[in-house]
Amino acid sequence: MNTDVVEQYFDEGMVALLPQPPMAAAVAVPVTRSIAFVSADAALGARLSESLRGQGINLVHRVEELVALSRDPQGLGGVLLDCRNEPALATLTPLWRTACRAQAAPMFALTAHSDRERRVDALANGMVFIDDHAGDVAAIAADLAAGVVLLGEEPIQVMIIDDDFGTSFCVKKILESAGIGCHAYIDADMAIAHLDKIRPDVIVLDFMMPGCDGVDVCDRIRARPDGGATQILFFSGNVDESSRVGLLGVLGDDYLSKAARPRDLIAAVFARGLRARTWRGAVSRAR
Repeated sequence: MNTDVVEQYFDEGMVALLPQPPMAAAVAVPVTRSIAFVSADAALGARLSESLRGQGINLVHRVEELVALSRDPQGLGGVLLDCRNEPALATLTPLWRTACRAQAAPMFALTAHSDRERRVDALANGMVFIDDHAGDVAAIAADLAAGVVLLGEEPIQVMIIDDDFGTSFCVKKILESAGIGCHAYIDADMAIAHLDKIRPDVIVLDFMMPGCDGVDVCDRIRARPDGGATQILFFSGNVDESSRVGLLGVLGDDYLSKAARPRDLIAAVFARGLRARTWRGAVSRAR
């Protein structure tokens, strides 16, 4: 990788889903979402389906992804792809991306805890990775249920603030290719005026802009009542290490070079978006 940003998330556990304890089997919970489980592991599918029934999720096991897609185009509430033994996530995600986006349905990847590269791939494809917990079905079900709540009914929302139209346009197209909702602005004042309407999970912020710099914009965002909930990712052509440390010192959440590969940009933004959703959910439950 050109950057170490994505790996940092795993080292610090920044994208771990908040585990939710499974509900008691005696509690009747209406089914609120059906999720397709694409896997050759029929035994896991059966046990996972049973575990999720008490959490309002109907898991429909599918062995063949093409058959799954043809059967579940309507009312699709999401998909869990078993990626533990697949050569690459890229072979499965194109089959589901269009259908999932059309219905604002989240995509999840079942991965092994030790497979760091596969988890980065999942984030780079706009997917939440679900830990296989070494076969602990209750733990897998809890993570999946938490992920459904985390993403809700709309994709991760991102605001791009960069005075260079070409950069804003390219970043927007890259992120949208992974199912991330994007709103691009070349004027910082206009972007800040629209914060309440968009409520972005992540702000991709250029550092050097005419009239005001990224530090000033960051300060103005943090001063707002909900300013701490939004993750700010500085996006700059300046790769100097001291500059990176300085940017993080002004309450930015992370830094990514404009020379980063598209997959690294998607993974970093998606991971930060999940962190923002997790933080907001924790605050909401505490109230």
